[in-house]
Amino acid sequence: MLSLESPISDFPLVALDLETTGAFPVGDEICELAFVRYEGGKVVEEFHSLVKPKQRIPEKTIKIHGITNEMVENSPSIEDIIPHVRKSLNDGIFVAHHAPFDLGFMAYEFEKMGLDLPVMPALCSSLLSRSLFPESKNHRLQTLIQFFELDQGVAHRALDDATACLEVTKRCIEKLNGPSLKKLIGAQGRKLDWKNFSMNQYRRNPVIKPLVEAIEAGKSVQVDYQKSKSVSKARKMIPRGIVRNPDGDYLQAFCLRDKKDKRFYINKIQLVEELAES
Repeated sequence: MLSLESPISDFPLVALDLETTGAFPVGDEICELAFVRYEGGKVVEEFHSLVKPKQRIPEKTIKIHGITNEMVENSPSIEDIIPHVRKSLNDGIFVAHHAPFDLGFMAYEFEKMGLDLPVMPALCSSLLSRSLFPESKNHRLQTLIQFFELDQGVAHRALDDATACLEVTKRCIEKLNGPSLKKLIGAQGRKLDWKNFSMNQYRRNPVIKPLVEAIEAGKSVQVDYQKSKSVSKARKMIPRGIVRNPDGDYLQAFCLRDKKDKRFYINKIQLVEELAES
């Protein structure tokens, strides 16, 4: 039976990339998904699909990845394709560049469909390359493509980025000369467990559950937020999304008092109340 001590060569690698309507799980949606499955020393499957979100893609996001509302008009919904993506991970290791971003979106979609989260930890090609190839001038995916002299694809398109992510990860594995999964996790400096990106944990939390529901419904809220050990202040805000982050989960929201987007750490939120519509 495979374990963390098993050689990484014993595992299929599933390198995945997403393009989304925005930066935040719950509040934003996937509009393109691709993965490349690498097994037995070769690519055995390439999967790619545009995805039609329930909300329109904002113009500022279109300028980043070039995916327009017209392009996704006749595409499947995320519910149509997510079971196949989950099945591909049954025996595989999830790999992504800046993996916490993709893990947040994927964990949310798996749980919405009632699918269990994968058990094996994920790998991040960004964290691995930072550790193993510090001589690269930075560790953006496009920079690493040039650093490793990989085939140039189209930046910010899911299949090309997933393929590049796989190739960067293979270079990191080669650098460690046949490592175990445990050794790779050690090289990236943190263990990325799927359970730490679960949104169902917050649906079971009586304080945060109303916040998740408000984001999904597009509602404004009043939040009692602890500024210090003894002082808590009520803040009215439009919540944008919840980010599960290894350095501390947070809510991104538009603060109605300060008239700007701000970050609020989840562990400091003491009460959430939906604001009545005016």
